[in-house]
Amino acid sequence: MRVWCRDSDNRLVRIESNNLFGNLSDSFTHSHTLNIMADLESNHGDENNLNNENFHAHQPIRTLRDYLQPTRSSAPSCIIFPTNANNFNFKPGMISLLPKFHGLDSENPYLHFKEFEEVCSTFHDQSCNEETIRLKLFPFSLKDKAKTWLNSLRPRSIGTWQEMQIEFLKKFFPIHRTNALKRQIMNFSQKDNETFYQCWERFKDLLNACPHHGYETWHIISFFYESLTPKMRQFVEMMCNGEFLNKDPNEAFDYFDLLAENAQSWDTTNTSDRSRASTNPSGGGKYQLREDDDLSARVASLTRKLEAMELRKVNGINIVPKIDEVCRICETMEHPTNECPTIPAFKEVLHDQANAMNMVKKSYPSPYLETYNSGWRNHPNFSWRNDNVVAPPTHGSSNFVPYNPPKKKSPEDTLQQFVQT
Repeated sequence: MRVWCRDSDNRLVRIESNNLFGNLSDSFTHSHTLNIMADLESNHGDENNLNNENFHAHQPIRTLRDYLQPTRSSAPSCIIFPTNANNFNFKPGMISLLPKFHGLDSENPYLHFKEFEEVCSTFHDQSCNEETIRLKLFPFSLKDKAKTWLNSLRPRSIGTWQEMQIEFLKKFFPIHRTNALKRQIMNFSQKDNETFYQCWERFKDLLNACPHHGYETWHIISFFYESLTPKMRQFVEMMCNGEFLNKDPNEAFDYFDLLAENAQSWDTTNTSDRSRASTNPSGGGKYQLREDDDLSARVASLTRKLEAMELRKVNGINIVPKIDEVCRICETMEHPTNECPTIPAFKEVLHDQANAMNMVKKSYPSPYLETYNSGWRNHPNFSWRNDNVVAPPTHGSSNFVPYNPPKKKSPEDTLQQFVQT
């Protein structure tokens, strides 16, 4: 018999009568289980909320000063050291022996790696391998811009020495620098009056500056051979009996090394240019300098002049002249009399005194003023004649000497006389 009843979701379902009690018991059991799980979850949620409330209650309240004032936070190192890295024994003087790299454009990262590995190879430790020693000491070889780059790397991103080299070269030897050096190798050319030894050494320095140029050996030999002047190329062919092009690329490279070593003491410059420069075609008997010699002489002369100017400037600032004369006005050894700072005021005082004396002379006239006329001494009224008149007795000499007024001196002359005495 089929009957209608509600299931656990409160929906009407049609079931058989013989399974009525079984289905009812199952639905009751399922609903009861769901209710128990819901109660457990609610109780667990209440416990979490209670714990969070207790945590916030015990946490101290932060003020605005705490939020605004910066706190020190250190990021983990970008290097993942092996487990035995802590056993490495640092010795005194290790860091001072390491080469330093500052991250400048003039520095060569490959040369830094080479020097760094040479120094690290001298440190031996039984508890660490060579790669661990390099990873441990490499941060101490970086300074300034390079050290800032190392600190900016993602934490725990480098685990091997090879990864460190890749990241370092990617930063300090970018692609445009590589392309520029490759173009210099391809377009290499011998300079004027440059010996074979100098040319070959300059070419090898260019190769060492870019070890990852990617050119094969035969390409390198071809670039250098084509860069030589015709006479220098003839010299290379003559030294190997005209069989240079028949050589293996590696053999040709060794041949250039040997030829440069032997030609180091030879003068293989163009002798015809020197003879042409040493003689004068006009027959004037003068020695004509080459343009580069004249330019070098001018640069050397200009350098000497600049050095002399700098020396005079330094001497003028640092050297204080020794003063042995005592100032007659201030009576000090700090300056001579003619450089006394009180002279302007002294001149003004003397000028005022001279003006005062002139006013006194004008106020009290006398027969001996500067306006006295010497022609009056022959005047009949100003002379003593023996005309049977007894001359009044005189207190002085009988010979009359006319008065010559002194020459008027300016205040400047008076001051100059005072300074000289």
